[in-house]
Formats: sequence, structure tokens, C-alpha cells
Amino acid sequence: MVEILKTSGGVPQKKISLFGLTCLAIGLTIGGGVFVLSGIVGASVGRYLPWLYGVAAIPMFLAIAPVAALGTIFPASGGNYFYPSRFLSPLVAFLGIWFFIITASLGQMPLFCISTAKFLGDFFPISTKILSFLILTFFYLLNLFGLRFVVWIQTSMVVLLVLGLLAFIGISIPTYVPDLPTESEFPGWKRTLYGISLLTFTYFGSNAVVEFGNETANPGKSLFRAFLLSFPIVTILYIGVAYAVTGYLPKESHLLSENPVTESAKILFPEFVYSGFILFCPVLALGTSINGLFLILMSSSEFVIEDGIFPKFLKRRFFLPSSKPILLTLFFLLPVFGLVSGWNLETLASYSTLGWLFLFVPLLIVFLRLEKKIKEEQRIPFPISRKFLRTSAYFGLFFILLFIVFLLNDLREEGRLFLLPFLFLSGLVYYMIRKRYLLRKYPSEKPFYWNQDELIKTNFRRNDHE
Repeated sequence: MVEILKTSGGVPQKKISLFGLTCLAIGLTIGGGVFVLSGIVGASVGRYLPWLYGVAAIPMFLAIAPVAALGTIFPASGGNYFYPSRFLSPLVAFLGIWFFIITASLGQMPLFCISTAKFLGDFFPISTKILSFLILTFFYLLNLFGLRFVVWIQTSMVVLLVLGLLAFIGISIPTYVPDLPTESEFPGWKRTLYGISLLTFTYFGSNAVVEFGNETANPGKSLFRAFLLSFPIVTILYIGVAYAVTGYLPKESHLLSENPVTESAKILFPEFVYSGFILFCPVLALGTSINGLFLILMSSSEFVIEDGIFPKFLKRRFFLPSSKPILLTLFFLLPVFGLVSGWNLETLASYSTLGWLFLFVPLLIVFLRLEKKIKEEQRIPFPISRKFLRTSAYFGLFFILLFIVFLLNDLREEGRLFLLPFLFLSGLVYYMIRKRYLLRKYPSEKPFYWNQDELIKTNFRRNDHE
């Protein structure tokens, strides 16, 4: 899970292995979405649900493949900020990270904690908010022990989660052998496209590999391989779970319940086994997502702090050399505020979905610009065919923009767009104030400028050395 390598100075350096990185990607991808969206989409598409999960994987694979390739070309920590800031625009990069950090911290993470607490309600009969706070605190304390320990815990949880889902699929499908849906059951193209658009959100976490370039052993090979391993595993599990929950539906039926995964498990298993299913499937899925969000938020801030846009003191380690306690505490307090504020967490979580999409757009543009810039250079280690990756980037960009339009329209129809301009405006104001401060304090430096050609030459030297 974690390899210990030697740096040039002979100092041991802990690195995430291919297996550990694959588990990180799986854990960040399989969250509460498969347990929530299966009911939302299944209620309108019935026994076509497994097919929609399969179709939804195609545009997300095309969108994520070029992003994962960036990690192979230029391994870096916090790739969601690093690549756009160096090869597109520091302002665009910062606004994307700012929006993602705010919405994920105030919306997505508190919502995951509340959902986990509801699943654990039968085991711990206390207030949902108190239990949510305890869950958040547990993962906060866990991350104080540093990357090596957290990766080991995350990997262990993912292995148990995958085994739990495979057991559920393996027992459920033979019990309720699913028939192929009939043509008369087809829900129509409007419902089908709506369902596919929603289900694409369940694949977002697979781009997490781009965040851990510097922390990964042999990133030139492992980053893309981790994506190629994790994405099919997640897709197979999603389709398998969808078959498992639609197998008992009679023909011509669209009566999938609001929580089909847990309800079908309750029908299938005796009470004791069902309790184990809750702990090993939905609870672990949400737990790996909470833990993964801590990792992503910490990694995404790495170069934002390095560039001086976030204050340098956030990186101070004090007596905890394996972690950054000040920054981690900040990412703990923001979700706590989300839990106690009484805000509409569903709206902020929807914004967080937008945040993931907003990160994709500049990354895909960067890939296209970078691939064109170094088209004749053979020392850049593209993991697969450049032509395929370039085509994937164009298709991925089209699909991502389409999903953004769809989600914005959905938020507009529900009257939930009011906070969106404020979040971007607050990030813009902060950025301009901080930029002015840095330029005044360091007049001889150029803190918001990077030499792209020098970065590429440095990468050539690294590849030649390897």
C-alpha cells in the first residue's frame, strides 16, 4: 500500500503504491451516490437502470482519461490546481479550487456525515447531528496521523467495501435472476438522458489519482494504471448492484423504491446479516468518501499555499511531522460549521457536484494545449495513444459542459442558484486582495508567473534520468 523509497539525499520517503492509489480512487468514487441515485433514477427507468450505469461510464471515462494522463506527464501534488495554474491561468485555477473547497467542505462532507449517521442510527441511538459530528471528528483525528497511516486505513476500508458489494451482488442476482428489460419498458429518451446525466456524477472520484503525483511511487506509470484499474472495477460494481436491486422487479414495473439497495438487502438477508451489510457497504462507502475528501482537500491546497495565495503558516507541522494540523483543522471546522449552520446542505452538495465539473474543464483544456505544445517531443511519456487521448479530451469537454448546463438548469428551475455568484465573487475578491499584497511585499518577484518551457524541460530531464 505504501512503499518506502530513498530520496537523492538518502532520506526515507513514503510513497503510495499502485495498489494503494487504486484503492484511493475506488474509495473516492464509490460514495453515497450508488445508494441514493439508484433509487432516484430507478424510479423512472426501472429495469433499464443497469444499462444506464454502463452508458454513463462512457463519457466519464473519456473525460477522466486525459486528466489521468496529465499525472503521467507531469506528476504533481494537487494537480487540480497545479496544472491550470501553470499552463492556463492562475486566476481560473484558484477560482476552481476555491469553489470546490467551499462547497465540498460546507456541503458535501457534512451531508456525507449525516447520511452515515442515519445508517448508523440503529447501532447508536443518539442525535443524528451529534453522531455526524463524532464521525467527522473520527476522520479528522485519523488524518492527523499522516498520509501513510490514512492510506493504510483507506485501503483496508475499500477492500472490505468491495468484498461487501461483491457478496451482495453474488447472493442477490442468483436469488432474483434479472430478466432483460422489454422494449415496452423503455422509459423514453428524455428520462433516459436525464438518468444518464445523473449517474455520471457517481464516477467523479476516479480523477483523484491526479492529486497524488508527488506522493506516488513511480507516478509515470502508476497514476494512469490506477485509473485503468479503478474505473472498470467501479463500473462493474455499479452495474452489478443495479442488477441486484432490479432483479426482483416484475416485468413492466417502474416501482423501484427510494432506497432500493438497502431495501432489497433487507428483503434478501436475515436481520443479523443485514446489519453487517449496512456496516460493510453504505457506511464504508460513505466513510471512504469522507476520508478521501480530507485527502483531496489537503492535496488541492498544496500548491495554493506554495504560491502564497493561501498563507504559508497553514503548512506548519509543529509536533506532527506527518501532517499539517492547522490546515487539517480548518478543513474540520468548515464542515462542523456546515453541520450546525442549518443551511440547505443538499444545495451546497449540488454546488459541490458543479465544483467537480468546474475542475474538469480547465484540466481538459490544459491537456489539449500541452499535447499540442509538445507534439513532436518523444520524451514525454504519454501512457497510451496521443490520438485517443486528444479525441477523448474533446469528447470529454463536450460532455462536461453539457452536464454543467444540465445541472445549472436544474438548479435554476428549483430556485437554488442564488449562492452561486456570491461564491465565485468571494473567491475573486480574496484572490485580488492576496495578489496585491504579494506584489507589494515581494516587488522583485513574480509570484503569479511560471515559465512553462522550463517546466517542460525539467520534465524532460526527469524522464531522461528515469
